[in-house]
Amino acid sequence: MSEAYGSFVIGEMAATAEIAPLSVIIPAYKAARSLPQAIQSIMRQTVRPAEIIIVDDASPDDTIQVAEALRHSLGADLVKCIRLTNNSGPATARNAGWDAATQQHIAFLDADETWHERKVECQFHWLKCHGDVRFCGHKAIRLVKAGQDFPPLPKEITVRSVKVTDLLFSSMFSTSSVTLDRTLPFRFTPGKRYAEDHLLWLQIACTGEPLYVMDAVLVAKHKLLGGGDGLSDRLLAMQGGALDTLWRLKKSGAISWPMAAAAATWSNIRFLRRLAILPLRLLGLSN
Repeated sequence: MSEAYGSFVIGEMAATAEIAPLSVIIPAYKAARSLPQAIQSIMRQTVRPAEIIIVDDASPDDTIQVAEALRHSLGADLVKCIRLTNNSGPATARNAGWDAATQQHIAFLDADETWHERKVECQFHWLKCHGDVRFCGHKAIRLVKAGQDFPPLPKEITVRSVKVTDLLFSSMFSTSSVTLDRTLPFRFTPGKRYAEDHLLWLQIACTGEPLYVMDAVLVAKHKLLGGGDGLSDRLLAMQGGALDTLWRLKKSGAISWPMAAAAATWSNIRFLRRLAILPLRLLGLSN
């Protein structure tokens, strides 16, 4: 289990006009409708990032036009737009943004997700107080009802260290929760479209790099997993991606065969459970 590393009192953090040395990377594919909402959640931050990088993954819709309009309205010094010529998946899109980033820290935000208005404030101030930490995430919530809001933040937020075994048996980090040091010598695996984020977190953890998670919900997902149609196929693809992640780690020698087998068994059990409750999810009777 993860171990408590410390805590801080959220009430002591006042809203300020501070600018954090943070680049936010947003991979966007067919995101013309959702992208403005994601950007709006960044602009509502009590501590704002210095740079926003939107990476259009060769979208067939008006995503790049929407991105350019946002850049024009918010300023080219804040918003940068990158357009990939071939659709390559979120791993390649995030890498392109990572390579273009200029700030000390990097955060990720998917185009169909939003941040709590104090996400950057909480995470950045904690990282400033712990200069040796280069990776930090937090909890996420799935919002599917109109008007649903974030749960209240706890007065005191606990931060816990995360071990490799924690990550092997649980996807503890939503990509949009992670803030990391730009100079970390890692990247998402190009071409891997499912569980590419979980693979990267595990690769970082397996090198001994400390990872930490905040016990606070600071990011929201705004759609059901893959929508209604084709959800079972998407779940199957995601499970294939999860098993591929374990195989890559075993093949590279990062984890042992018994550890990989145990994690794969647990992953399959969780997958079967998701399939079993899928009809209830589609009817809105289960989270």
